Amino acid sequence: MSVVTIMFDDIDLSNILEIHDVQRAIGNNRNITSSGAKKIGTHIQEIKIEPKKIIVDFSIWSKDRNTLKHKLAGIFNVDEPKRLIFSDEPDKYYLAVVVNDIDMIEVSNYRSQGSIEFYIPDGTAHSSTYKRVVDYTKEGSNLVFDIENNGNVDALPIFTVKNNSENGYIGIVNQNGALEVGNPEEMDGKIVNKNKLLFDYRGNKIVDALANGEKNVMVSNVDHDENNNTGGLKIENWEGRNHIGSTRSSFSGAVQTASLTFDVSTDDNNLHERVWWRQVFWAGSVRDYGFIKVTVSDDQGNFLYGTETFKRSIGVESEYNFLVSDGAGGFRITDRKKFRATNQDKDNPFNVKRGWSDITRNNKEVTFFWWGGYIKRTVPEIENIKAAKVHIAIGQMQGKTLVTRCYIDEIFFEKRNVAVEEDIPNLFPIGSTLEINTENNTVVVDGIFKNDYFVDGSDFITIPPGKSKLYVSASSWVDQEPSVTINFEERWL
Repeated sequence: MSVVTIMFDDIDLSNILEIHDVQRAIGNNRNITSSGAKKIGTHIQEIKIEPKKIIVDFSIWSKDRNTLKHKLAGIFNVDEPKRLIFSDEPDKYYLAVVVNDIDMIEVSNYRSQGSIEFYIPDGTAHSSTYKRVVDYTKEGSNLVFDIENNGNVDALPIFTVKNNSENGYIGIVNQNGALEVGNPEEMDGKIVNKNKLLFDYRGNKIVDALANGEKNVMVSNVDHDENNNTGGLKIENWEGRNHIGSTRSSFSGAVQTASLTFDVSTDDNNLHERVWWRQVFWAGSVRDYGFIKVTVSDDQGNFLYGTETFKRSIGVESEYNFLVSDGAGGFRITDRKKFRATNQDKDNPFNVKRGWSDITRNNKEVTFFWWGGYIKRTVPEIENIKAAKVHIAIGQMQGKTLVTRCYIDEIFFEKRNVAVEEDIPNLFPIGSTLEINTENNTVVVDGIFKNDYFVDGSDFITIPPGKSKLYVSASSWVDQEPSVTINFEERWL
């Protein structure tokens, strides 16, 4: 019989411990709530499937067993469930934590034996790869997906919807339930004005942004950015995607910025707009310095509003500042947020896996996105002043090395041609991506959390075991149906 090995939290434990037995029960314990019947038996009111536990009997062998014990204690010292993989079922993983003491018996001078109890809160084994479904047929205006779930419990799907035209609603229905995101259609079928993309440099289009943007004519919140706007920008491919970055990493001169400017002036008097972008701000050294700015200006070259991501001191602490005009040629910071410019999710909303940001303006109301939520501020100084230019800039400090990963990855700008935002059915601009994730119960549009788009009374749905059908619908007035991808892990008790 082959020897079973395990990995925990992506760490191979085969060189640390020897597995003797893995105790995996068939299924899970069932907690039954019942009430008494009149004559015989009981009435079952609820059956709850409880978490799973797996017992692993093992031994360690070393002249310095205590060192191995400390090492194992460190590996198992986690604050959330981590992946647990056994070599005899490599196509599956569990999300587990170690519970209880790991008592050891010293059986010889160099060998100790013990048992580890792994606690599986969700009670299931997960497939190590996602099943992907993209093919569909049409029934009227519905997209119909045939899905096969080979697990023995409900799966938790992730829906990715690419809106190929303006859209305001997505409905998803199967035998397990119904899910709605956006604005269900009004009875009179009235369509209010639609949003209009003035430029869109998402995905690999960021290469076009560098080619099309006007170089080094930015309007910033401070004059010295504009006075030293002489740097260069380039496309850098890193971690599988293209980024706009600085052409230089350090220099001995004064502060230097490099910028791109995009014209968003229009003939109408619209004062409702949104700028969305994705950035990376990750310091490879505590001695890195620098900033990213995204700003909006009027047709007279006056700063209106924007943000700056700034590392101005030794260490990893950095700032994300919300900037608005003070109406007198200067600016004020409405909010200053702190974060740590590492690659860790808990420290940095701008690491390589994330980095989405946006600013929405409704005349004098400006709403900034920050780490999963929104902050709205009233700025009377910009009331009735039209936006004309959008600027992105990367700045270096005097004699300092630039922040190692200081990039702009994507950006778009849209005019929101409505007077009352609450009456907008077209929440999803053309080219936008909606992700509905039932694994963590989130709604995300272009990387920004939008759980408020979830329609009251609907719920995050699951996919039943076996074969089933799933129906997806969009607003009836869409010009082109959306592209839908369904990903899910099969799960087993």
